Amino acid sequence: MYYAGYGYIDTDVAVFETASQRDNWVNEWSASDRMALSEGDVLFILDGSPDKAIRQRDDFNDSITWLINPVNRSL
Repeated sequence: MYYAGYGYIDTDVAVFETASQRDNWVNEWSASDRMALSEGDVLFILDGSPDKAIRQRDDFNDSITWLINPVNRSL
């Protein structure tokens, strides 16, 4: 798996099957900075429990499954 997110600590985590899918998403124009994330980054962002994160398919890009950051669950 390959991971990406936005340039802030409470980002949700985008999960991709391939590095090229991730890199294409990271390099697309966006109003917010996008960046590749390591597995260590994902563990930190998701409080060490990515397996317990809520998973959500992206409405517009079927290559992305989002792992919802615990701080964003109530938003």
